[in-house]
Amino acid sequence: MKVYKTNYRYGEKKTEAFDIALDRQERQEWGLINVYPEVKYQTFYGFGGAITEAAGYSYSLLNEEDKKQIIEGYYGENGLNYTYGRLHIDSCDFCLGNYCAKETSESEFSLKRDEEYIIPFLREIEKTKKLKYMMSPWSPPAYMKTTGQRNGGGKLLKEYYPDWASHIGTYLEKYIKMGFDISMLSVQNEPNAALRWDTCVYTAEEEGDFLVNYLYPELEKRNLVHIKRLIWDHNRELTYERLRDILKIAGNTSCVDGVAYHWYSGDYFENLQMVYELYPDKLSVFSEGCVEYSGYSKATDKEWIHAEKYAYNILNCLKHGCNLFLDWNILLDNKGGPNHVENYCAAPMMLDENNRLTKRITYDMIGHFSKYIQAGARRIGISGYTDKLDYVAFENPDGKLVVVVLNRQEEDLDFYLRINNKHTKIEIPQKSIITLVE
Repeated sequence: MKVYKTNYRYGEKKTEAFDIALDRQERQEWGLINVYPEVKYQTFYGFGGAITEAAGYSYSLLNEEDKKQIIEGYYGENGLNYTYGRLHIDSCDFCLGNYCAKETSESEFSLKRDEEYIIPFLREIEKTKKLKYMMSPWSPPAYMKTTGQRNGGGKLLKEYYPDWASHIGTYLEKYIKMGFDISMLSVQNEPNAALRWDTCVYTAEEEGDFLVNYLYPELEKRNLVHIKRLIWDHNRELTYERLRDILKIAGNTSCVDGVAYHWYSGDYFENLQMVYELYPDKLSVFSEGCVEYSGYSKATDKEWIHAEKYAYNILNCLKHGCNLFLDWNILLDNKGGPNHVENYCAAPMMLDENNRLTKRITYDMIGHFSKYIQAGARRIGISGYTDKLDYVAFENPDGKLVVVVLNRQEEDLDFYLRINNKHTKIEIPQKSIITLVE
């Protein structure tokens, strides 16, 4: 069995790969983590991150060597093995400013702004790997809203439901015609938030009405119903009930392919479990998460806290039914932007003050999952002896087993990993993560 280990206490990381010999003698004082490959759960689609205007702009500032490093680091053979990306429809907060492909009812539809930084970045990425994409709108055009503004919330005016559905359909078509594989679409990013950047508020009834009676028929008309439709795209605590409420709308079941969610309000992993158990035919997609500098220290000596947050969230999303995990920005500048309302945050790769590329410890944490859990893997049964460790197991399409174990404690722990009645002795240091591949 091969083991990959990262210690991240106080920002110091050390990654090792080595073989561990089997020890068939079980010590009474060591506990067991049992793995059951015959017990199958959800199929996993893969990992990815958001390619925002902020990411594209930051990429444009890099020298050629660093540009190659970021593409190889995420999409190359020895990188994070990302297979998905998330794109925003019109502007989001991680843009140089507000913009829209159709600013007024009389304007011509134009992707001129996307063509500056986003599309060139996508084309460079796709020279290395062909990705699948999820697209999400942050706000309709200002003239379609009750407030007359992109920022600060507001609602989509009912008379503009058809026009907004057409706007989204046109956006999708133009990206598809450029050769990009748009496989998922969320109805609205964070529909329960009226924030100081691009936002739009929907109740469950409004989101369901717009999807069922306007957006879905528009996708049908354009032969785009192969694109999976996701609702909610907001924090985990309401994931189950939002899906439950929208599915109550008459004729809605076939229009909704799944639910997307973020991590900003806390764990709520039981919410994901309820979705998995009660709606097993619906996709469960983690679509956004990051370390926000408004809530966490930017100091480099606190990076291990951020890394642990990533590892804990990824592991528990996977353990509670997640089919796809999408990180937020793949690249940001040294401030944690650009962001047109200064809502700065961290990314796994960032620029330093000299616009040189740096990797953060979160990059290594993501890699403990994304490098080894392949697209098409099935989560399998696992059971452990203590709540001091977090763990999850998958079987890849090639039959190899992957087990990830996270130790968030201030003490070293040990255990036997038992698979098919074979016992492997494992020691896991405090504040570390290990990935085991058999």
